[in-house]
Amino acid sequence: MAETVSAPDRPARRLLPLAAPPLVAFVLARLLLSWSAVGVDVDPWRAKAWCRGDCGLYLDIAMRGYTLRPCPETGELACGNAGWMPAQPLVVRALRSAGVRTRLAAALVSALATVATLSVLWILHLAVWPRRLGLPTLVLAAFFPGVVYHHASFPISLFALWCLAWYSGLARDRIARAAVAAPLAAFTYTTGFLLAPVTLVAGMVALRREWTRWLAVAAATVLGPLAVVIWHQRVLGVWDAFWRAQAKYGHGLHNPLATLADRLQALGADPLDPHAAIPAAQTLLVLIWVVTLAVVSLRNRKTLETSEVILLVFLAAYWLVPLIAGRAALHRAESTLLLTVLLGRRLPVGALLAFVAAFVVATWALGRLFFASVLV
Repeated sequence: MAETVSAPDRPARRLLPLAAPPLVAFVLARLLLSWSAVGVDVDPWRAKAWCRGDCGLYLDIAMRGYTLRPCPETGELACGNAGWMPAQPLVVRALRSAGVRTRLAAALVSALATVATLSVLWILHLAVWPRRLGLPTLVLAAFFPGVVYHHASFPISLFALWCLAWYSGLARDRIARAAVAAPLAAFTYTTGFLLAPVTLVAGMVALRREWTRWLAVAAATVLGPLAVVIWHQRVLGVWDAFWRAQAKYGHGLHNPLATLADRLQALGADPLDPHAAIPAAQTLLVLIWVVTLAVVSLRNRKTLETSEVILLVFLAAYWLVPLIAGRAALHRAESTLLLTVLLGRRLPVGALLAFVAAFVVATWALGRLFFASVLV
């Protein structure tokens, strides 16, 4: 007699092919990063292992709220934690109020946001691709350069999730979804405001005469930073606390080619310093990724879909702006490009697999520097 499947089992069997691949991808990336941690004598099972550098500032916001105080060196009102966005600390604070320890709460937020990002990528986009393309692209996302900052106690994983929701809203003509996700992204991470010009430019290129209906999304994006300005005015008494706190890092307008050359210069140093060479190698890998996508898209420019135009404009903005700003932490900024794996649909399978191998090696190498507190 044939075995019958009970009604409750049927949904579970239908959900398994959707839920399993992103979970497996997350676990594999987590295991690789844990191996990196163990290699530098750090216990990856402890929540504090995933908190390095600026993580402490986000935890400080979660525990004490915003602060702005004079710097001891200069006396200027430019020190404190006001130069960082509040979304992730607010979630951590909510978990703290439920009894979860602060560092553990921050680690959980990042891990869950990373799982959610991979799941949305798979369920809404990659699962309908041919498996020979969808599965390698999911692995690309799981091991994207700088992905250690998605797993670590930083807001980048939450930011990536909002960016994916924004993109999915625009690509599927769900303007309300995009208009909600964009300000949340801008409320989560410093460069989130870029979604406003990205939305406008992508709309003008892809939709031409109909681009004005995306104005609402661009306008809504501004609500994220505006909320922070109002918050700072209320609790700190100055509306420009964010810019005061960030001013000491020397951001400004720089020649992006000069910034890129300065970073890649470490690869030619003699003797080779791995602390500088590994981030430089990641920057070179990301450069190859960007150029590859640009060339393939240019060759297929006549058949590009609206969704691809959105991703290309996003790629240009989030790759170029950190170079123009002259950011020292390019290795962290490069991780915000994770969404661009969806442009891999036009790449040959062999190219996808080559990038997978390179991304895995880069993730392991950068992970060692992160856990060793060489990078912040």
